[in-house]
Amino acid sequence: MNLSDTQTSSSSQATWSVTGLFDEDRFRLILPALLIVVTLVIYSNCYQGQFVLDDRGQSILKNPTFQSLRNLGKILLPPSDATVTSRPLLNLTLAINYRFEGKESTVGYHAVNVAIHIVNCLLLFGLVRQTLRGPRLSDRFGQHATGLAFACALLWVVHPLCTACVTYIVQRAESLMTMFLLATLYCSYKADHSSERSNSWSIMACVICALGMTSKEVMFVAPLIVPLYDWVFGRDSFHQLWQRRKNFYRGLAMTWLVLGWTMNSGTRHSVAFNFLGNHPLIDITSWDYAKTQAPIVLHYLSLAFWPHPLVFDYDWPIVQSASEWLPQAAIVVGLGLLSVWALARRQPIGFVGCFFFLMLGPSSSFLVIYKEIAAEHRMYLPLAALIVTIVISSWSIGQQLLNQVQLPEKCISLCSWGSVVIIAVLLAHLTHQRNFVFHDRLELWRETSSHTPRGARPHNNLGMLYGIRADKLAEQSDKLEQEGQIEQALELSREAADYRQHMIASLRTAIQIKPEYPNAHYNLGRELHALGQLDEAEAAYRAAITFFRGRDPRAYDRLGRLLLEQGNLDAALEQFDQAAQAGYAPAQLRYANVLIRQGKYEAAQKRLQQVANQNRDCFQRLAELYALAPDNQVRDGSRAIKMAGRLIGSNTTSPIHPRDLELRAAALAEQKSFDQAAKIAASLIQHYQQTGNMLRARIMHQRNQAYQKGRALYWENGSQAN
Repeated sequence: MNLSDTQTSSSSQATWSVTGLFDEDRFRLILPALLIVVTLVIYSNCYQGQFVLDDRGQSILKNPTFQSLRNLGKILLPPSDATVTSRPLLNLTLAINYRFEGKESTVGYHAVNVAIHIVNCLLLFGLVRQTLRGPRLSDRFGQHATGLAFACALLWVVHPLCTACVTYIVQRAESLMTMFLLATLYCSYKADHSSERSNSWSIMACVICALGMTSKEVMFVAPLIVPLYDWVFGRDSFHQLWQRRKNFYRGLAMTWLVLGWTMNSGTRHSVAFNFLGNHPLIDITSWDYAKTQAPIVLHYLSLAFWPHPLVFDYDWPIVQSASEWLPQAAIVVGLGLLSVWALARRQPIGFVGCFFFLMLGPSSSFLVIYKEIAAEHRMYLPLAALIVTIVISSWSIGQQLLNQVQLPEKCISLCSWGSVVIIAVLLAHLTHQRNFVFHDRLELWRETSSHTPRGARPHNNLGMLYGIRADKLAEQSDKLEQEGQIEQALELSREAADYRQHMIASLRTAIQIKPEYPNAHYNLGRELHALGQLDEAEAAYRAAITFFRGRDPRAYDRLGRLLLEQGNLDAALEQFDQAAQAGYAPAQLRYANVLIRQGKYEAAQKRLQQVANQNRDCFQRLAELYALAPDNQVRDGSRAIKMAGRLIGSNTTSPIHPRDLELRAAALAEQKSFDQAAKIAASLIQHYQQTGNMLRARIMHQRNQAYQKGRALYWENGSQAN
C-alpha cells in the first residue's frame, strides 16, 4: 500500500483515471446526489424495525426525561446507566422523536438515523476529496479526487457494518458523534484554506466540536486528530503550524470542558477503569478486558472484508488462556506500532492507521464496558478509515501496474468502476437484507443466539421473547375459547406450550454457558414458578439472589412470594424485608400484608407509615388499615376518611378508582355515617355490574347490606379484607 507524499508525477509514468469516464467538475454535484439516492434505497426497509434491547429501557421507551420538551433542563440531564447517559444532545434528539411518535412507531426515529448517515456519507466524500486535492497529495491524486472520494463514500455507506448505527435506533450516538467529528475536520480544513471566511469556519469548527462532545465521549479525540491531520496533509512543519493555528487548536481543546460537564451529569456504573478488580459491579479487571479486545479488533477487521455473520449482541466471553489472545495481540500491537511509525514519518497511511486505533481506543483498551465487551457499531467510523485506505491503496497499486501493462485508459477505468459497482451492489444487498432482521424481535434474537454459541445474554433474551410470544398466544387462545372456537383455541394453546418449552430450553442454555448469570436464573425461576414447579423455581430464585449480590431486589421479592404461597410466612417476611431495604416499593407493601395476615397490625402500621408518602399503594393500604383493622389501637376512621379524600382528590386526570371509593365507604361506616357509606356502595354495585366484575359486585352487595343495617365491617383477625 502506498499513500506516501509524491510531489510530482514523472512524465514517463503512464496515467490512468478511476474517473476517466467522467468530467470531475461536471460530476462533483451529481455523485453526491447519487450517494443520497443509494442510501435511501438500501435503507428503505429499515423503517419497520422495532425498538430493541437498549431502545426498550431508559434510553427511549422508559426514559423519565421525555415527559415534556418544555423541560429542556431535564432532557439535558439524561438518566444514569443508559446509552444516553452523559450524552445530552443524543437524549434531546430522541426526546424530539418521542414527542412526535412516542412508543407506537419507529419511522421517525429511523428517518433521523438515515438522514444522519447520509450527512456522514457526504461529509466523508467532501473530506476525502478535499484531502486528495490538498497541498500534499494534489500532484498525485488531485485529478482523480472526485472519483476516488465517491468510491470511498459509496462503499462505506452501503456496508452492512453500518446497519448497527442506522437500524438500531439508540446507536444514533455513534453516527451523531461521527457527523460532528467529520464536520469538525471539514470546517477546520476550510478555515485553513479560506482567506476570506477563515474566522467563520474556525468558529463553526469549535461549535461543532463542542456539540460532538455532548453526543458521545469518544469525541474526546477530535482536538487531537485535527492538528495531526493538518500536519500530515499540509506542508508546514509542526512548529509553523502551531504558530499559525495555535489559537484555533486551543479553542478546540476548550471543548473538553463541555465533555467534562456532560460526564459529570450522569453515572454509568458498568463503565470504568478497573485495574485492581475492586469495582462493585465490574467483576473483570481492565487487564482481562484489554486482552479480550485483541481478538475482537481482528474480528472487526475481518467483518470489514467479509461482513458475515453480523451479530446484534455478542456477549463476548473474557479470554482465559494466553493462546486465546497473545497471537492476536501481537498482530494488533504490531499494526498499531506500524501506524505510529508511519505517522512519525508524516505518511498519510500513518494518520489513517492512528485514526483507526484512536477511534477504537476508548472502548477497545483498558476502559471496561462490562455490558458490551464487543459491539459492531464501534466500527462505524473506523470502517470509513479502513475503506479509504483500501480504495486509495488499490488505486496506487493499479497505477503502478499500468506502467507494465499497455491497456487503453477507458478499459482500465471500466474495469475499475466495474469492480467498485459489483462490490457496492453485493454490500448493498447484504445491508438491505440485514434490515429485515430488525422487523421481528424474536427473529433478531433467534439469529443472534445462533451466531453466539458462547454468549449467554442472547440466549436469555431469546428465552424471554419466546415467553412473550407464548403469553400472546395463550391470551388469543382464551379469547377464542370464550367465543366457542374450541379447536382453534386448542391449537394456539399447544403452540403456546411449545414456545414455553423453547423459553425454558433457551434459559437453561444461557445458564449452561454462564452458570453465574443472575438474569437467566431469575427468569427461569419466574417461568417455573408460573408452571407450578415450585422447588425448582425456589432453587433458581436463590441462585439469582446469590449472583445478583444484592443488586436486584426483585429476586428477593419473587422468592418471598413463592414462600408465601407455600404458607411459610416468616421466611417470606425475611425475603420481602431484604427487597424493601433495597428500595423496592412493592416489597414494602407485601411485607406489610404478611404482617396483617399474621394479625400484627401495629407492626404493619409502622412499616406502611415509613413509605406511605412515597408510594400510592402503600398509602392506600395504610388507609385501609385505619378503616378496617380489628385492633382498636390501630383503627382510626377519621384519619382513613381524610386519606381516602386525598386518594380521590389525586385523580385529577383520570377517573376515580373504585377501590378508593370502597375505602371511603368503609371509613364512613367506621365513623357511623352508614347512609353515606350505603350510597357509595350502591353506586359501586352498579359500576361493577356494568363493567362485568361480578365478584366485586357481590362483595359490595354484602357490604351494602351491612351498612344499611348500621354495621361497620372489619377484617377478621389474621386475615385481609376482600
